[in-house]
Formats: sequence, structure tokens, C-alpha cells
Amino acid sequence: MEECELKHALIVDPGLIEEGLVFKGREVDLSGKRCDLLFTDKEGRDLYVEVKVKVSDSAYGQIARYAYLADDPDARFMLAGLSFVDGLKEVLANNYFEYCELDRRAVKSLLERLRMIADLELQKKKSGVRKEKAAEPIRKRKIVAEQQEASKPDMQQKRKKREQNGKNQAFKVKSRLQEEKLERGLPLEEIVWLQHLTQLEFKSKLTKLEERIEGIRKQRDGSGASVL
Repeated sequence: MEECELKHALIVDPGLIEEGLVFKGREVDLSGKRCDLLFTDKEGRDLYVEVKVKVSDSAYGQIARYAYLADDPDARFMLAGLSFVDGLKEVLANNYFEYCELDRRAVKSLLERLRMIADLELQKKKSGVRKEKAAEPIRKRKIVAEQQEASKPDMQQKRKKREQNGKNQAFKVKSRLQEEKLERGLPLEEIVWLQHLTQLEFKSKLTKLEERIEGIRKQRDGSGASVL
């Protein structure tokens, strides 16, 4: 078991140390030194806890230094771990420091539950990612469909404008041809026939009509020359 795991277990369940504790902070700064954990007990006093998997004699110097730097006569100072070197508990008690030998089984059980919860959360996250990927094509198609639907009014408006422009252009060409026909004395039925041309037939029939007009013009020019 790692020290970081032990700290995490105590943060999640301060009752492993003592009933009624409320977690207050970690890596608490004390004039440049950092105490692992800080709790508030049920009487409102601060409890500074230095955590070790196996508590050695050197930990005594740390907790004594924290007590000096905190300068709080009401605060409590404790060493917590899964085991202590021989004689250290007595030294701590004689110098008014506290210790807590943690229940290894309880800590291990808590860590296993936390791992299971973390695994479940990871599986949920992966499942959510897979669902998100599966839904992405559907979402894209929906966005495209919405964009197409939104652009329909513009497309219809543009199409109507093109149709109107085409009609206006056709009307101008028809008017020009009608004027030419009237100047050349073409029959009235030719003019009526031209007016009934549809827009789709216009180009092809326009070509034929122009060829016909040109033929009539040449025929008239030929007739005039023979008379002379």
C-alpha cells in the first residue's frame, strides 16, 4: 500500500482515525513546512495529521516541528500509520502528541471499494464515448438536414428571381422580334404564334424563327431584284 493511497482513504473516511472528524485540507502550509492532512474534531479544534505507512522515529521530529510552527495551544497533533516502530508510541504520549494505528483491513476494504467505483465510472465514461461516437453521424445528418431546411426559403427566392429574369429576357426578345416582324410586314399569325412560345421551347424555336425570318427577307430581296 502506498502512502498516497493511505492519505486518500483518510480523506474519504476520516472516521478511520476518529469519529466526528471533518476534513479541512491537505498539504497544509506551516511557515514553509507542509503537514499531510488537517481535520476539525467534533469540539472544533484543528487536528494536524502526518501520515506514514510505517511510522518511524524521524516522524516524531516532523510532528514536533509542526506543533511549534502552528503556535496554536488548542490544536492537536497526530501521527497516523499502519504500524509504528517499537517505543515510538510511548515517546509520543509522553510528549503530549497523539498517534493512531490504523486498521489495515478497514483501510484495504475502503480502497478496494474506491477502486471499484473508479472502474465503474471509467466504464461509464468509455460507454458514453462509444455512444457519442455512434450518435455523431446521426447528429451530423440532422445538422445538414436543418441547414438545408433553413436554406429552402433562400433557394426558392433565388429560383423565383431566376425565373422572373428569364421571363423578362424572353419578353424583351419577343418584343424585339415582334417589332422586326411588323417592320417586315410578316403575317399577324406569326406574331400570335411567337407569343405562345413557352420558356423551355424558346431557344430552339427562336433559332428556327430567325432562320425563317432571314429566309423571308432573302426571298423578298430576290423578288425585288427580279422585278427590276
